[in-house]
Amino acid sequence: MPIQITQEITNPAYNEISAAQPQLPVYRSKLYSDDPIFMGIYITYTSLLIGTNINADNWILLLTKAMSLVTGSSNTSGIDKQQKINLCVNMVLQYLDDYTDLADDVIFSIKTSVETTCISILNNTGTLQKTNKVASKSVTTQLNAMQDTDLLITPMQAITQLISKLETVINMRNMNASELKREIPELIIIGISTVNKYSHMTNLEKKNIIIEVFKNLVDRYIKNQEHIHGVGYLTKNEQAGLSLIINSMPFMIDTLVAVAKGKADYKFEFSDITENASNIKTLLCCLVSCMTHKRGTNA
Repeated sequence: MPIQITQEITNPAYNEISAAQPQLPVYRSKLYSDDPIFMGIYITYTSLLIGTNINADNWILLLTKAMSLVTGSSNTSGIDKQQKINLCVNMVLQYLDDYTDLADDVIFSIKTSVETTCISILNNTGTLQKTNKVASKSVTTQLNAMQDTDLLITPMQAITQLISKLETVINMRNMNASELKREIPELIIIGISTVNKYSHMTNLEKKNIIIEVFKNLVDRYIKNQEHIHGVGYLTKNEQAGLSLIINSMPFMIDTLVAVAKGKADYKFEFSDITENASNIKTLLCCLVSCMTHKRGTNA
């Protein structure tokens, strides 16, 4: 039986928004949080996702939408960073349970990645901005002089080198399947930072290199674990979780590139809302203002 919301949301902004979309979220499963802040933002969250087809490949869209709302909400300005992370994670998990028909093992695999992906996004916001500025001044000189042979490598060479680089990281940390899955966002950031210096390649080429690298990386990891420990060492859920990573790779790469280049800003500051993260708040305020004006006109 669905859990009904019995607590009234007192924030007037959210009352206005929910009035425009009177259908409250329907909870098919457990309620991840009964915090009034969560309840208020989740109502807005679900209304903004109407018409969005969430599947196993694009689930990260849920996380970025949650992070945008949490960053831009004045209701979250008084809570700390970890509480904001928990709020985002709970929103994603609640939505997956309530609004998708994904298999339980798929949802479980996604759930194990949500928090680490959120933290990785926060830790890597704008990390490529400075390197891009420095690189832009020297790329022409480097290309003309052709002194940096690494800069002009072929896609195949780039794939081989990046696989070797990431396998070194995995082996040094002696990662098991669960640890590997948790560290995927950080490994993708390493890949993005590596291919970003190849200015003679298009963005699509760079993206395809990273996708091919992780396809090979996961396949080699599974075969290596089975070679060491025997066939069947990795459970079906572990293998399914690693396969899910590959399927969601295009969306994951696009999101992390935007974050690293500073095009998406989720700072989760404790005090005031940052200027770059205020777009969602401005949009919602305009929406409330328009609805209020319309209501006054009708009256």
